[in-house]
Amino acid sequence: MEYLDFNNHDFKKNLEPLQLPSRVPSTESRQYIYYETVGNKKNQKKLIKIFFSDKESELEKKRELLERLIEYRDTINIPELVMPEQIVRVNKQIVGFKMPFYDNNTNVITLLENKKVGLKYKIYLLKEVLNIINKMLSVYETKDNFFLCDIQSANFIKDQEDQIIRAVDMDSASLFNTIPFHSKYLSICNAIKGLNKYPLDERTDPNKLLYKPSIDTMYLQFAFMLLNTLSEQKSYTFDREIYFMYLERLSMLGVGHELIEALRSLMCDIPTIPITSELLDEINTKVNYSLIKR
Repeated sequence: MEYLDFNNHDFKKNLEPLQLPSRVPSTESRQYIYYETVGNKKNQKKLIKIFFSDKESELEKKRELLERLIEYRDTINIPELVMPEQIVRVNKQIVGFKMPFYDNNTNVITLLENKKVGLKYKIYLLKEVLNIINKMLSVYETKDNFFLCDIQSANFIKDQEDQIIRAVDMDSASLFNTIPFHSKYLSICNAIKGLNKYPLDERTDPNKLLYKPSIDTMYLQFAFMLLNTLSEQKSYTFDREIYFMYLERLSMLGVGHELIEALRSLMCDIPTIPITSELLDEINTKVNYSLIKR
């Protein structure tokens, strides 16, 4: 494994802090711009994420995941995933990792939560996120072993130059049964407690509610992104009764039966019905699905 090594002096000298949009949380790391020379290409802009935690157990989890992502990057070969390139060390201690940087980008949360952005465009963005999920699930070499643990709006960007959506939080993924990381939606979702299809990972502290990553958790987190957008509420805080009541409301407003059943299957101990882009076409973007009274 090749590392990007710094000493304390070079680390402070060569890294430029990156200012994130106010709506984009940064709970696990700081982001920096780093300029590197590759062959004849000088001043190539890269992003370096430096972890807040220096706990040995947390860094070991990150190291194991990052090494696997780097090893399988070419095999996975999904351009929409912003994969790590090198592990970063300061004085031989792992502190973070280097990844590609996309200068001209817009964070998806700023689009999905913007009331001036129409629902039609928001559904397009959600379809692109869903496309990433379904691409991940279709990679033969990592099938049933590669998952995003923290699917939420702030972990995707719209690359304005290439006009595609990219997933930028790969250090919270799980590859070949690496220990899962925190999920914003699932960690406070009471509705899934007690459902057999969402077991807690036995290797983690049960109080942290770290669920075993699966196809089910991927689709559930995407469903919360979708329902957050439609309801303009934090749907991941709904209890199961409110969740089903909102699905009934969507059905009454004309959302297609197949999409409703797919969303319903996520809250029941039955096989999950995959969510596809075609199912999102069942949403009439001229209808107001909001739970906010205006």
